[in-house]
Amino acid sequence: MKYSALVAFSLICLNGCSQQPPTPGASPVSIAPSPALQPIKEVAKEVEEAGLQFKEAREESVKKEVEALKKKDEALRETFSEARQRRDWQAVQESARQLLESRKELLELVSSKSLDKHLARAHRDLAQAYLENGQPAAAEEHLLKALHAAHRDSEKNDLRSELFRLYSETRNFDKAEDMGRQALEAASDKSNKRGWKLRLASLATKQKDIGDARKLLGEVRKELDQEATSVEKLEQQMECCEVESDIAWANEDRIAVAEIGIRRSELQKKRYELRLKEAKAKYDR
Repeated sequence: MKYSALVAFSLICLNGCSQQPPTPGASPVSIAPSPALQPIKEVAKEVEEAGLQFKEAREESVKKEVEALKKKDEALRETFSEARQRRDWQAVQESARQLLESRKELLELVSSKSLDKHLARAHRDLAQAYLENGQPAAAEEHLLKALHAAHRDSEKNDLRSELFRLYSETRNFDKAEDMGRQALEAASDKSNKRGWKLRLASLATKQKDIGDARKLLGEVRKELDQEATSVEKLEQQMECCEVESDIAWANEDRIAVAEIGIRRSELQKKRYELRLKEAKAKYDR
């Protein structure tokens, strides 16, 4: 900004010095810039070029810092994953702590350098690290900040999904329902909307609100009846079965639970057959 302002001021001065106000009634006269002003123009140009070089060098330096921290993060994630596979819980705890510190450092860098396009991702990654360290309250704080910083609708709904899962797992059902309703309203297509209705129906059974669960389930089934058979349709019908099973368990109807289980198995078989058919058709082409 300082360099741009200096250049603008220099140009204003040059224009002011190279032209005089016309005498009222006189014909306009074009006055050539004085040769004495040429060095000032050259200085202004040099200042502008120096400013651009400084900006590019700063951006390159910040980019290298971010890349270095991301590589460190990847190495720590790999260590964390390997420790979990070995069931080395002491190593898991230590690598989770290191991962948390690394992501705090990355967020601090992104915030201090005003790298807005990386801000949502940095908050989201830090939230995940807090969850790995058993701190759901801190994770919630950073997921909400990530949601506020996100720009794309798809990214916002991914974050709403993570918050919904977090609230459900911590049994904060009111917040989970609110987040689910927001995601349902923002969902971009019918399939995503049905998915959110099924999640909210499942949540309603946990809240013992069987009436709302049945209502949402009925809306989804009505929409699915109008859809052509596809893998996606069969999967959502299977999700309907899971919600129905939850309702049956809430009503202690064991016979209904068994019947729903059989129906779900049939849908699972149909999905397998359809996938096999699609794969064969793709191979034949």
